[in-house]
Amino acid sequence: MRRTIRTGGGIAPAAQRFDLFFLFIPALLAASLIVSCSPSPSSLRLDLDEGFGLLFPSLARELGRDIQPLGDRDASGHVVIASPLRALDHVGDVRPDADAHLAFSLVVPFAPPSLFGNPAVHPVLYDTEKAYAFAGRKAGARSKRLAETGKPDSGCSIVFQESLIRDRKAAQAFLLAFERASGGKSARMVEFNPDQDAVDVSGAAKAAIAEAASEGTGIVFLAMDAQDQARAAAAEDARRLYFADTLLWDPSPADRRVFSLTIEGKERALAAEAKRVARILASGRKPLTKPIAPKIVQRAGNRR
Repeated sequence: MRRTIRTGGGIAPAAQRFDLFFLFIPALLAASLIVSCSPSPSSLRLDLDEGFGLLFPSLARELGRDIQPLGDRDASGHVVIASPLRALDHVGDVRPDADAHLAFSLVVPFAPPSLFGNPAVHPVLYDTEKAYAFAGRKAGARSKRLAETGKPDSGCSIVFQESLIRDRKAAQAFLLAFERASGGKSARMVEFNPDQDAVDVSGAAKAAIAEAASEGTGIVFLAMDAQDQARAAAAEDARRLYFADTLLWDPSPADRRVFSLTIEGKERALAAEAKRVARILASGRKPLTKPIAPKIVQRAGNRR
């Protein structure tokens, strides 16, 4: 008499049950192999240099809130959120045209152009070009109104210093937007790229601002890292409107009093985007990255 096993769908012979079990073994093995080979969130690591933490303290805190540091370990097998300096150390000899599977991925806030196109690097950036274009449109519209009312100081200048965050494309976006909004006028750009070891940076900053705020200029955009000199100049000059790029500045309540427009950082949003990209990479998928729009604050003042 054959022994039978009762199932939810009826009666099946024991021999048939064991045949079905062995049919499932290859599928189970394949599924376990896929799971074991897939990256997991535990492969996320953080690698920031000390200078980055000093320059962006709140961003560094947000990034490190729930991600373990890489420490002295090799990046292989990990998705690493890295500062630009650490990213340059990690990529080493990885060629931009490499087509082999990479052993690691880097998510880099404020990645420099030298890392663009590298297959290991996924930049997370501010959309400074769009923010500067907005500032240019505002400055151009203001300049046009001043000229139409017969004001002699309707000109515009920008003091521009290249940095980790702002590049020349942003400056060009401002100049082009100003020209279009002002009815064809040109804003003047004063370059400020001091040699930190060879000059008095404070004095050079004051001289650049004074050059930009020359006779005939009513709007000055300070896109520079010399925050103390920029704030002092704007506070002391009641004749002109001042805009400022404060992305690399320490927050200050003085900004609300002295600047008509500021471009400010959104470090929490930037950290969230870096983590989103890193987790997608850790899951084995390819992320679509998008630049973060900085915060633009316009203030109605009693000037001019």
